[in-house]
Amino acid sequence: MNSCVTLEQKEVLQSISYELVVGFNFSLTAISFLFTTIAIIKLLSQSIIQSSTKIFLLSSLFYVFVQNIAYGKLKINMIWDLLFKMNDSCYPYYKITDCLFILKGLMMASCGLMVNQSFMSLDRIFHLISPGFYKDLRTIPAWIAVIVTFFVSFFTFEILTIGDPLEGQVLTCAYFPRKSAKHYELFLSTIFYLSIAHFIIDTIIFKLVLMRKQKVNSFNMLEKYHAKESLKSIQYVVLISSVQFLAQVLSSWCVSVFLNVGTFLSSSYYAITSSLTYSLPYFCVIHPILIIWMLRRTRIERQQSIQKMRSQRETQDEHMSRMTDAWA
Repeated sequence: MNSCVTLEQKEVLQSISYELVVGFNFSLTAISFLFTTIAIIKLLSQSIIQSSTKIFLLSSLFYVFVQNIAYGKLKINMIWDLLFKMNDSCYPYYKITDCLFILKGLMMASCGLMVNQSFMSLDRIFHLISPGFYKDLRTIPAWIAVIVTFFVSFFTFEILTIGDPLEGQVLTCAYFPRKSAKHYELFLSTIFYLSIAHFIIDTIIFKLVLMRKQKVNSFNMLEKYHAKESLKSIQYVVLISSVQFLAQVLSSWCVSVFLNVGTFLSSSYYAITSSLTYSLPYFCVIHPILIIWMLRRTRIERQQSIQKMRSQRETQDEHMSRMTDAWA
């Protein structure tokens, strides 16, 4: 097999449009790194959300970091090649074995985000069904879920490439091994349908929590407060789930389409379009920003709730004082 790319492929890699796309993708990774770091610091330093929810959010940010590391290395390799290898008479293909770190990281991130979201939905369901018993367990279920998610996601690439000798060459490390393409398509289909299921389940949970909040005794201020906190928590979970749902569905669908019709597209169109429509990097930017916004919003609303409870208590005390004076 020829170890050098074709002239047409080299022209694609040297095109201005391709260079702009690579630069844009790398900037997304850099922005995501910044906001993910800020989100982790804020989550660790604040205690304004439920502990189990915090653990799941930190877990999701870990997989965003994994995605950024793998995707960032991919783009750095591309930038390095554009700067220092394009003038060589032979621009070599990548061996699949040289791409294992990147491919393993991308698969780990995709699987980890999805499994983590599944456990987050289950956490909300159990909390809704048996809040008293689940409260006694504290954060134990969340930690078990995080550990299981890590091991499942860590070995995702090995599972998808069972029986694949991992031989051959690829233009860039963004390409999955061809002999394992069927397994990869099944993996993408699973993510697609799980994303839809998460969105439906989380929406139903939100409706049930809202109905429960409306039934809370209006005179029990503490019960009202906890019901409101639970509702806020599930609201944010649903919001994050919705964004992840859109990102995973779009990413899975687009990659599946390109796997099936890629042979009918020109090298230039395929390289540029597939890079722009891979939506997980967009999610990795939006996700930490949403968490930062959620923490800020929760802190403001909690301060307002506490102030409102204090003013109500003061009003009640003033009323009792006037009643006492009237009967004196």
